[in-house]
Amino acid sequence: MTDILDLKGWTVLGRTEEDGADVLEAEYPLPMPTACPKCGTLDCIYRHGTKATTYVDIPMRGKPAKLRAKVQRYRCTSCKETFLQPLGGILEGRRMTERCATYIKAHSLRDTFTRIAENVGCDDKTVRTLGAEYMAELEASHRPEMPDWLGIDETQIDGKMRCVLTDIGERRILDMLPDRDKATLAGWLHRFKDRHWVKGVAIDMWRPYRDVSHQMFPGRPVVIDKFHVVRMANYCMERVRIRLQKQRKAGERRLWLQSKAMLNMRYAKLAEKGRFNLDMWLANEPELAAAYGLKEAFYNIYDLPKAQAVAAFDAFPGPIPASLKADFKTLTTAMKNWRTEN
Repeated sequence: MTDILDLKGWTVLGRTEEDGADVLEAEYPLPMPTACPKCGTLDCIYRHGTKATTYVDIPMRGKPAKLRAKVQRYRCTSCKETFLQPLGGILEGRRMTERCATYIKAHSLRDTFTRIAENVGCDDKTVRTLGAEYMAELEASHRPEMPDWLGIDETQIDGKMRCVLTDIGERRILDMLPDRDKATLAGWLHRFKDRHWVKGVAIDMWRPYRDVSHQMFPGRPVVIDKFHVVRMANYCMERVRIRLQKQRKAGERRLWLQSKAMLNMRYAKLAEKGRFNLDMWLANEPELAAAYGLKEAFYNIYDLPKAQAVAAFDAFPGPIPASLKADFKTLTTAMKNWRTEN
């Protein structure tokens, strides 16, 4: 019966099942203490009854498990205080084994608190508290180092934009900041004395990122992440599709909406059937065909050798038809404003 628990120092006396959980009756035998842990007086301790206590343990055989023990109480004749016998493997201050707390912390990073609480058989508030403690421990021990190429991007969490710092070479996240303000980013970078290792910075098109990058990494290249640039070409083409779709009859608009996914794909990545359908569609829609051609041409710039790519980038706005200039203004304006970083 001892092996079923596998908890050092404990002896299993029996096993029952209550409310779908395994309950192991167990004891943790220890000799009587020689001194009071509260006042330190020697040879003043006597037994003062027992207290039946249940402790949450790690799940066993796919079910919650609990450890039930009669814990010996003691009383000191000197200070009149009472105390319980110490129990090995039990988390101090909680009715839970230490290994169960470790289990909860490890799973809190990859599962919901509610589901962990259900699997373990405890209150979800306990899981939240232990998960928060573990995350605080990880955050306190987190010591990121400056990479060769630093990425500065953002994501929206809980309705707020957060700055995300990445190691581009290793493709890993370094840290996430509570907001994307200039002061917050500058304060984070100021913590590092090894900023001289950084060879360059890739950023989103957010001016505070550019200003802080030039301030913290003078003389080093600051470039716009390709993803943020080329997706603007898709956005502009989509403006054309939406504008033309609104001019169609109600029955035709559904077909225009269904074309969105096909239009956003690169022509080279379409299957033969997809290319045929797209060619047929664009053959009857010259304005949309022009917008699609501009989108593809812009993507192709990034496949060229650098010298040719620079020339093609600067020449790109020229061939845009007058009827599409308003639709592509977002892209051309960004190309002008961020020319140095592109």
